Amino acid sequence: MSDLMTESITEPVVAFQHQIQRIPQVAGLLDQVVEDAQLEETLSGVKSFEPISTGLATVAIAALWKLVNIGLDRVRQLNDEAAAKRRIEIIAKLREEGYERQAPLIVDQLFKEIRQRPADDQVLQTLLKLPQA
Repeated sequence: MSDLMTESITEPVVAFQHQIQRIPQVAGLLDQVVEDAQLEETLSGVKSFEPISTGLATVAIAALWKLVNIGLDRVRQLNDEAAAKRRIEIIAKLREEGYERQAPLIVDQLFKEIRQRPADDQVLQTLLKLPQA
C-alpha cells in the first residue's frame, strides 16, 4: 500500500492505516479492492491526463475507515436501497476530500467485497474487532 501523501486525510485515518497495515488479511483486502478498481478503470476505456489510479490506495483506506466507523455489520445488513444511499454518502465525503474520480470506483468495490463475504470470513471478523473512532 502506498504512503498517505495528502493533507486531506485526517489523523484518525492515518492512525487507522498504521493499524491495518499490520494485519495482512486487511491489507490484502485493500490491495484486491485497488486492483479491481484499476481493472474497472481500464475496462471503462476512459482516457484522461491523470490516471484515476492515482490515490486509489489512499481512498481505499479512507473508505474502509468510514465503513468501519459506520459499522460493518450494519453495512452488511442494509437492503439494496439503503446500501446505495450509504454508498453515495461515502462517495460524497471522499469527493469533498479531493478524490472526485477515484471515490466511486473504490467505494463500489469495497461495498461489493464487504457485502459478499460470509459472516465467518476472517477478514470481516478482524475488521469487526477494530475500534471505531
